[in-house]
Amino acid sequence: MTMKYQCLRCLYSWFARSEAKPTVCPKCHSPYWDKPRGILSTLKRMNNTERRAYKWLSGKIPDQAITFQHSTSPDFITQDGKGYEVKRFLGYKIHLNQSQWEGLSALEDCCILVFNENTEPLEIIPLKGKVPPFKWGAFHIDLIPDPLAKYKRHLEILSQVAGRGLKGEQFWEEYRHIKEKVVAEQK
Repeated sequence: MTMKYQCLRCLYSWFARSEAKPTVCPKCHSPYWDKPRGILSTLKRMNNTERRAYKWLSGKIPDQAITFQHSTSPDFITQDGKGYEVKRFLGYKIHLNQSQWEGLSALEDCCILVFNENTEPLEIIPLKGKVPPFKWGAFHIDLIPDPLAKYKRHLEILSQVAGRGLKGEQFWEEYRHIKEKVVAEQK
């Protein structure tokens, strides 16, 4: 019988390939996948706006585990799979980069919580069925270019060419060929 497991860090679910208990989560690779993160260590990693959002979410959905994702979007994921991206109110434009949007749009139910200095969100912007740019009330949500996109593409192409075992001028000739192809596809 295969067992289903869920990581308490990233909420990823999977079926085990063997009878042995997994040693790490297959997605986030945490060896502590079966232990919830301590609230004090989680709170230390949050900024003030994220702490306000966490406190508000804990009051709104007290019976669910809330996972804080320090370096990915959305910032919070609840046990039922809902995502919450937290933004500090700095005006009525909310900019998301491409990788943030990919993380947010990957979830079925996700929203942006906009906080000012209050303990309640200034606005809750649902993202279901929306694609930036769009307006929600006075807010305008749009995508900005990923500042590392060109560098990431460069590394991907280098890795692809390196896998072919080419050297010297052949290597760089193949690199230029693939780069031109990738750039042409993006236009």
